[in-house]
Amino acid sequence: MPYAPINIDAYTNAYSGALAGMAVSGWIVDPTAADYSNVAAISGAFAQAFDLVWNDATALNWLQIQSIQSVCQEQFAGHAPGSLDNVVFTQPSNWAVPAAACAALVLEGDAFVTSEGITPNTPGTGGGGGAPIQNVRFYDDAFVGTSTGSISAPFTTFNAFYTEVLTSSEGWELTLPGRQVTPEVNMPDFVNSPGVSLKGVDRGFTILSTLVIDVQTGFLTLTISDVEIQQLTIGDANVSFQFFNSFIDASTLGAVTGHIRLSDCEIGPIDFGAANNGLLVDMYDGHISALCEFFQASFWDVTIGAGTSIVPGNGTTRFIGCIFAAGVTISNANTPTIELDPVSYYWYITNGVVFAGTVVLTPSTGNTNPAVDLTVYVRKGGSDSTGDGSFNKPFATINAGCTLIRSFANASTTNRYTILVGTGRYTEALTMSEWTFVVGDSCEGTRVTFSSFTLGADFTPNVDHRCGFQSMTISGGQTVDFNAVSSNQGKIRFDNVTFNDRWTFTAFSAINQVLLNDCFMFNGYVQNGINLVAYGACSIQGNVAMNSINDGRNLPTLAAFVGCGMDSLTETWTASAGANPVTSVFQGAGMTGLLTLDGAQASVDATSNPIAFPGGVTLLNSATDPRKSLTGSRVANPALATVCTQLQASGSFVDNTTI
Repeated sequence: MPYAPINIDAYTNAYSGALAGMAVSGWIVDPTAADYSNVAAISGAFAQAFDLVWNDATALNWLQIQSIQSVCQEQFAGHAPGSLDNVVFTQPSNWAVPAAACAALVLEGDAFVTSEGITPNTPGTGGGGGAPIQNVRFYDDAFVGTSTGSISAPFTTFNAFYTEVLTSSEGWELTLPGRQVTPEVNMPDFVNSPGVSLKGVDRGFTILSTLVIDVQTGFLTLTISDVEIQQLTIGDANVSFQFFNSFIDASTLGAVTGHIRLSDCEIGPIDFGAANNGLLVDMYDGHISALCEFFQASFWDVTIGAGTSIVPGNGTTRFIGCIFAAGVTISNANTPTIELDPVSYYWYITNGVVFAGTVVLTPSTGNTNPAVDLTVYVRKGGSDSTGDGSFNKPFATINAGCTLIRSFANASTTNRYTILVGTGRYTEALTMSEWTFVVGDSCEGTRVTFSSFTLGADFTPNVDHRCGFQSMTISGGQTVDFNAVSSNQGKIRFDNVTFNDRWTFTAFSAINQVLLNDCFMFNGYVQNGINLVAYGACSIQGNVAMNSINDGRNLPTLAAFVGCGMDSLTETWTASAGANPVTSVFQGAGMTGLLTLDGAQASVDATSNPIAFPGGVTLLNSATDPRKSLTGSRVANPALATVCTQLQASGSFVDNTTI
């Protein structure tokens, strides 16, 4: 039966906070909406629990709205429940305690502000009716009723919004629904030069079939975000336009002057005006896929798609960190000056960009020497046979870079090498070199599949050797085995790495170390010995298995989980001639699944804070329960009786109270 919220705003803000909190950085990559059904259901269960705890239909003020969203987001951020398909997490009753805690924090903050004599503004009446938020209006042409522009009574025409803006010189925002709409009128001449913002749900969801902006006699400041515009038409105007996370499929521009900024946008054929009209264009983190004409522009980290024709004006055009696909042409008709940084220059020459004039390389790369610069380049289109690892002649594989670094025989704590790996998919049978750190472009851009992974012969005993990976997605579960090369001081780190498969880390000595920083693991990992630290925004899905080393050496298995989220943990200890305890410590971390301790020396360190195991604890073979014990008489202490069940549900306490 559908749930009817007591306070629709409390419910929706708790829902959006929970949903955002589970959106771990780098995780939202699947474009199929149905694949997020479990996340949506869990958010709904939490929101229902929060609404029941809140239990007040009174209109929320702005402080409460923003606090509910932020606090509920932090409840889930970095430690979302797992596994997500567990039906337990879709039951509102199981969220009663965390929902109550979130509500208590919001109410205490509200009370403090009130005690200071401050009355926060209130946007409406608990989600129904109410006056519009100051200078923020909403549009939904499917609404039936009297329109005021509020969230609950949105405008049904663009003209209603434009009419309100016409007499103002202030900033205004119109929020659009997540579907295709067609403005029934053009954006008029705003003679008083207001600031106008059109905000959608997300590009691809909010679609404007057309957006026509009439000739402007004043200065127009316009911001468009999270919108796809199928046809953009702008009359003569002096403008400051900003486009964020938007598509512009096609466009027609008049004599437009001023400044246009595009961030994380994709643009189709677009003519930004004549070669000398003075319009400045800045584009960041986007994609150009067709004809692009402009007077003067700077492009940062933009991908210029195959077959794109760029027509610069007679100003200076700069490309910084850009990727040119094969078949791009740059016109010399207006005698422009083209400046390229080394990254852009690499893609420019590699893919044969056609340009008739002079290209300025700033700064000039020359032919870099990896032995001097301590940097080796790996790119798609590189060659292990003809490349030398320099910027202009990159290798095709990471392994070729590691082989080159080993041949120098000078890697050390003062000579740390970096292998820069470009965007693309790589398959590697990798023998890792010491003091080498492999850095990709991004988790989505650089994707490496390992068919094998070994530590090289340069990982010698009694010497500090380190290596690592950063900013990439890795597949093919492998073993980092310090024992195989007798490296008693070897260490490896992973920063901003997504693990698609389960890796194993095996120690040779108690000094061997693994660091996981801001990583996402889809299938947990296995730890044999090793001193491991997982910190930052780490999220570990699946099971973590910590196993003792049982060959008689004094070799502990240690793991510290600092501020990260994880599913489940299994510690297994077997008696040995040496000291080989298995110990985990939690500092501000959360685990939603089962904790299994197997063996007398499989334990959770007592200094952990907090210790909460809502997924339950299984104790085998004389393992000690890490949870605190609730003791005393519930009759003699009614308050204890009240909180007993709630505290036990958190997984932090065992109920040993008496009646």
